[in-house]
Amino acid sequence: MGGCPQVGAEPLYTLVITTESAGPLPVDASLAVKWSAGEEPLFVLADDTTWHSLEDGSNLVCDVTAPLPEEVFELRCGLWTQGATEIEVTGTGYLPHLETLMPQTQEGCEEPIASEVAVVLVEEEAMPGR
Repeated sequence: MGGCPQVGAEPLYTLVITTESAGPLPVDASLAVKWSAGEEPLFVLADDTTWHSLEDGSNLVCDVTAPLPEEVFELRCGLWTQGATEIEVTGTGYLPHLETLMPQTQEGCEEPIASEVAVVLVEEEAMPGR
């Protein structure tokens, strides 16, 4: 136990994307990522041409395989970024989720540590005043 985590052994952020109702994600759910090195190519759940891997040189890798099941209730995506990372998750019928992720630190460690981030999509009509 103890010690500092090995840098690069896992993504800095692991996103776990779900819906507030625990229902399926919209098929057009997309994830945009921006960080100091620039923008990553857009990930779209229903478009396997947007799915990339570390071997492709991508810093955005989602846990998906073709063919997709009819309904996807949880999407896990690793962000192999450094520092502050801006994410935007969108999908038909849901409010856009825009967030800037900040690296977690551990006392006595020079490098940031990996963290898991819950992203919960909220239905548009679920918001008061809409």
